[in-house]
Amino acid sequence: MRVQVKQLDIDRGERSKPSTCPVARAIRRALRKIGRYPGNMQVGIKTVTIKNLPEDCFTVGTDYPLPESVHHFIRAFDDEDGLFGRGEPAPFAFTMKRPK
Repeated sequence: MRVQVKQLDIDRGERSKPSTCPVARAIRRALRKIGRYPGNMQVGIKTVTIKNLPEDCFTVGTDYPLPESVHHFIRAFDDEDGLFGRGEPAPFAFTMKRPK
């Protein structure tokens, strides 16, 4: 599934909030585009846990791996003081793969 993190997601996303960060906002939008409406979703550095979805989309309460580009984005976004020199987060896209 293709996920596009837009500037609006970055502007409205909340730092260190796994259910309202820019990546969570973008994943929710991508799921809605395919007719799915997630309940609880928690985005971590390496995985996203999606709960309360119809079983024909993703297994309920399953962790799905996220690509390395997401790891870097989340670290940069959560680094509001610029302590780690990662720069400003910018819009990007990634493909979210289902685990085997």
